Formats: sequence, C-alpha cells, structure tokens
Amino acid sequence: MSRQKRPNREPTPPSHIDVDRDDFFADPDMMFDDLPQPFRTIDKILEGIFDDSWSIINQRQAEREAGTLKVPVPVYNGVRVGTTTEEPRCLAPSIDGNYVFLGHADGLVVLKPPSVLTLTSWDENSVLPVQLSTADLPGSIYLVTMLSNLGVGRIFALFKNRLFLLRTINDTDAAIITTMKLSTNGDYLGVGTQDSRPPKKYFFEVHRLPTDGWTRELTSANRQLVKHESKLLSSAEQQTSPPLNNQDKPQSVQVQSPNQEAKAPSNSPLAQLEGQPNSAVNIPPGAVPSRTNFSKPTLFLRVKCFGSPTACNGTNPAQALAAYNNSDFLTLGNGFVHSLSTQLFDQRQADYENLGFVSQQDSETDVRSIPTFHFLGPTKYQPNSLENSHTDVTKPSSVVMWWSNSNQIFHYPLPKNGRVDKPEIVWPNGDVIINSTLSSDKILLAVALKNGIVIIWDIYRGLERKIIGLSEKESIICMQFLYPGALKESKTVPESNPGNSTIQTGPEGLIVACGDGSLYLIECEPEKSETAPITLAYPSQIPFYKILPLPNIPQLFITVQKNSEVIVHDAKRKKRMCEIAMSKSYRLDNPSKDGELILAKRGRVVVMRGVKDDTMFTELEDVFAVYAIQLHLCLELGEHFAKLQKENQNQQQDENIKNQNTSKDRKRGSRASKQKENASVNETEEKLNLMLRERNAEQALRQARMQQRWSRLKTELKVISAMKFQSKKRDFLRKAFRKHSK
Repeated sequence: MSRQKRPNREPTPPSHIDVDRDDFFADPDMMFDDLPQPFRTIDKILEGIFDDSWSIINQRQAEREAGTLKVPVPVYNGVRVGTTTEEPRCLAPSIDGNYVFLGHADGLVVLKPPSVLTLTSWDENSVLPVQLSTADLPGSIYLVTMLSNLGVGRIFALFKNRLFLLRTINDTDAAIITTMKLSTNGDYLGVGTQDSRPPKKYFFEVHRLPTDGWTRELTSANRQLVKHESKLLSSAEQQTSPPLNNQDKPQSVQVQSPNQEAKAPSNSPLAQLEGQPNSAVNIPPGAVPSRTNFSKPTLFLRVKCFGSPTACNGTNPAQALAAYNNSDFLTLGNGFVHSLSTQLFDQRQADYENLGFVSQQDSETDVRSIPTFHFLGPTKYQPNSLENSHTDVTKPSSVVMWWSNSNQIFHYPLPKNGRVDKPEIVWPNGDVIINSTLSSDKILLAVALKNGIVIIWDIYRGLERKIIGLSEKESIICMQFLYPGALKESKTVPESNPGNSTIQTGPEGLIVACGDGSLYLIECEPEKSETAPITLAYPSQIPFYKILPLPNIPQLFITVQKNSEVIVHDAKRKKRMCEIAMSKSYRLDNPSKDGELILAKRGRVVVMRGVKDDTMFTELEDVFAVYAIQLHLCLELGEHFAKLQKENQNQQQDENIKNQNTSKDRKRGSRASKQKENASVNETEEKLNLMLRERNAEQALRQARMQQRWSRLKTELKVISAMKFQSKKRDFLRKAFRKHSK
C-alpha cells in the first residue's frame, strides 16, 4: 500500500508583541492573537465604515449647530454720502468720533457725522493715500497722518474747521515709509521705513512730536489766515460793484477768492451744522504766504531689523564688547550682553546637515519686514530706566514692537530726555508672530502665533493671563478685545500705583477669527484662565477679516467677512443681531484692509467705503461711493441705544444732584428726581421723539436722493421709449416686406 506525504502547512502565527499597542504595557494578560484571514480584512472594512459614519455624524452635528448660530437677520441699508470726491481711498475717525477723515486720490476731506457733510478739505493732485491715523490734542486740535502710495508721510492738524499741513516726513527717494501710526494722545509717532535701493534695509522709528509748540503755532497761523481772508473779501467786494448805467464801459474782471468758493450761505446745511457762517473756508496751498514754520518732530528711536546673527571673533572681553556694539544683532535679556562664537555656528550647521534640514542661512530670502507696534502706559512691567521717574499716567511710557516673520517682541522705553538705541526687554515666543492687539485700557496684550496659539499678557502686572490653542491648520486672521463691561459689569481693584488709585481688571473677552471661517470668544478674566473658548461661528468658506467693538455698548461688536457682509453681533447673548449693507450695486472694495469701514460718534454711526459691483453694473453710478448708517435707527439695536441714553441721562442728573449744596439746589434736586421717575414712564415717547428728530436731520440729504431717483427714472423712460420706437419700426418693415413679397 503506497503512502503519500502530506504537504507542510504553516500553523496560525503565534502571539507577538505589537510595539504600537498600549495594552501590553498596561496589562500583559491582555495579549491576544491576530485574527486570521479573511477576518482581518473584514475587521478593517468594518472599522473604516464606522470611522466614516462617525465623521459624517460629527459634520452634520457641526452644521446643525452652525445653522442655529447663523440665523437669518434683517438687513439695513445705509445712506450714500454726498461728497465731491471721485475716488475715496481710505477712512479714519477721530478718537472722540466727532470727525471722519476721508483720503481720496487728490487730497484729504474732513466729514462731520452723523449727517456726514463736508467740512473742509486739502487738495493736491495724485496723492493716493493708503493709510490714515488720528490723535486728539487738548484745545480741540485733531492730528492726522496720511501715508501715500509712494511712501511719503504727511502730518495735518484740524483746528477751527481748517486743515493745516504741519510736516512732510521722508520726502526723499532714498527710503519709503511702509507704515505710520500716532499714539492716542498725539505725543509720539511710530514709522516703519525701508530702503528703496538694494540691499533693502528695514527700520523702525519713533518721533517725539512738539504738541505744545504746534498748539501755539496753530493759533497764530489761524489768526493770520482770518486777517488774510478778510482782506480778500473786502477787495473782492470793491471789484464786483461797478455802476449799472455805464454799459459801454468795459466791466472790471471779478476776482473770485478761494474764500468765496468755500463760503456757504447762511441757510446751508453746513452753516446750520456748525452754527456759524463761513465755517468751512478752505484756502488751497499757495493762496496764503507761508509765514508760519511749524516745529519739526524729534527723532527719538531708530532701530534696524536684524538678520541672522554673525559670529564674534573677539578673543578677549574688550574685543567681544566692541563687536557687540557694532553689530546689528540685538541683545537678549535685560542688561546682559550675549555673544555667539564661530564654533557655535559651525556646530549648528553640522546639526542641520545631520538631521537633514535646510539651514536658515541657506533658505534665507529677501522677505519684506514691516513693524507692528503698540504704545503702552506706565505699568509694573516697566523698564529699569523708568522706574519711579514717570508719573504722568496719560502719556505713553514705552512701546512694544515686533517684525513680520519674527518670534520676538521688543520693549523700548520712552524717556523724557535722551535717545534709545536698543531694547531693554525681549519677549521670545515659540513660533512666528502673525498678529497682536492691545486692549482699549492698555491692560491686556494678545499675541497670536503661527501655530494657532493665542497668548494673553497682563501688561500692568507682567504676567501671562491665558494661553490657549485654537487652530493648528488655519492661521489667525484678526482678533480684538471687547470693551470693559461687555460680558458683565466692569470692576476695579485697589492697587498701589502712583497717579492712579485704582486699576481696572481689563476687558472680559477677546474675539478671535481664524482662516477657516470660525469665530471664537475667549474669556480673559483671571478666574477663568482655564475655560475653553466659546464658538460664535463654526468653520465655513467665508472667513472674517475685521472685528470692530462698539465703545458705547461694549457687548456689541461688528464683523466684516470676505464676501463684504457686515454683521452686528451680541457677545453676551452669543447671537447675530442685524446686517448692515450698502446699496445692491456697491460692496466693500477690500474687506481685509484698514480704513474700509470705521465707527464714528462713539459707535453710533458706521461709515463704509464701497466700490461698484461688476454684476450690478450701471453707467449712471460712480465707481466708488461712501455710505453711512446710524445704528440706533436699527430696530434690533434700538433697545441698547435707548438704554444707553437713559443711563446717560441718569448719570447727568446724578452729577447735577451731587453739585447742589444750597437749599435752592436741593429743591432742584428733588425736581430732578421727579423728572427721573417720569422719564421711566415716558421711555417709549422719548424713543419715538429721538427717531423723529433723526428723521428730520436726514432731510438735508432728501433732495440729493430724489434728484438721483428722478435721473434714473428719466433714463428708464428713455429706454422704454426707444424700445417702443424699435418695435414700431420692426412692425413697419415686416408689413412692407410682406407687401413686396406679394
């Protein structure tokens, strides 16, 4: 009987240790054998189906939650401003919100909200401003800086409804200005410059402005201008009064002075607005002889954007110190000198090559560096040179700045005397800085890094308030602190600070917008340092480019999206209130650019710069337009503004009561208290009267709107008549062709 040998078959693989599994390290008895085929394939398919289903469930849940947040809101259209400018470029409000500065292709215009009428202007051909900055000085003086597209900066002053050109900064071709911004009180001017010729070098400058001298010089210049205008008027009246009977004699040529062109009649809206005739007299450059030379700003700080550090070849401490003083690389730390040797650079290059990375020196390219800076007041995080020497809490005592594509923040002091060359404090960060913002009370500073981490610093105490990670895949586009009292009533904590008996705890919230379209609210209170961010908008295809909180109503803020949608949000209720829009044929030109949308009158008026939409093309409308809307006219926001008006009235009445000391004043106080009680009953009537007064105030623009509508109606009638004529002509030709064919 023959025997056949059976083939050798491999048994089921034995148990083995999977280094990626954690169960072995937790409990060795939990080891189990891998499933044989085809069960392993079936298990992988089931796991993939479960993972896909779970991701779909999460996506639908996020869409459902996003739908609950994004509820359709009413839309309110603004009113077009009747300015004479053909190409508005950028907008900027004054600090108190009483004026709006509009930079256009041929100069600068000052507007007066809420009616947004033209007050005065400064004209020069082909200026093309790209950035405006404002500051308020005592004595109703408003400073304005204007940066043109050629990198030339100008400083203006609005005084007695007139614009004065104080100084021109960097009017040479050797360097151009990339950014410039004033401090809030107008004492300092920060400027970022770059060389126009290669190799390009970037600098950050701080100029101290002679505000006291400018106040005296503006008063003198305005007095001379008034005298000159009176002479022009008197000479023009003498030349424009010839005898009526002498018709054969040649008439004298009428001299039209610039004062006559800008002078408005007594019944004009501008004269009624300011309460005085000839309030907007505009003398163009060269009309008045230059008798006042305004003081020149003092260059206080000038630092260079450093590149990669170079090796120090010094063999002794004296040579190392000399090399450090001549180097562009700045010191790290406070009061210590750090030198890098050649061996350190060689070792770093070798480490890069061993790890397979590209050295920073090899990959370095010509990247444009633009400084971002903030002026700070006196804080506990004060440099050593200013401790116990700066007692004026209203003026900036230091400035913090960082360069683009850098991970360090530099802290420079602003002493009253002397000049600063290097920072005294350097704040290193774990990644490149992409954004920063300072709270309105200058207590908190938020810094956004490239890896999606937001760091909130308590500037006064010099401590980190909160560190939170938002998005690793998408960068942070913009962020803005809410005003104190947005989420609850503002508090003050006693603090031993010379010149200020109390110190505020700062704002309660920070609004952050990411590149994926998400919007978050970060609570900044000290007791909520570990709370997670609150989602106000889930990721979408339309990111947020701008965040503007309202000063008068801290819980409200405005967002500007990529598709030019302007939404008013309520941070306390976590919902959208309404949408603000221009006409259907206009949209925001560049939503990510500063100066496209601003707030005036402490958040009561929104002014927007629009460009004509290509999809709504009409030849009758201009390419650019400026729109304004009063927020208290929106029904959803009327409740907040009525409450604000009531609080202001109550506060004013309380102040009047406190100032009354005599018996008569006490009687007046009791009468005021009765009026206060009656005010709560007549709140609805006051609201209606307020809306009626605002309606009457807008009647000045009614004539312009009616004329524009009539012109459109005439054009449409012409088109209709032309269509009728063409149809009659077509019928006549058709009948003639039929007769000829027969």
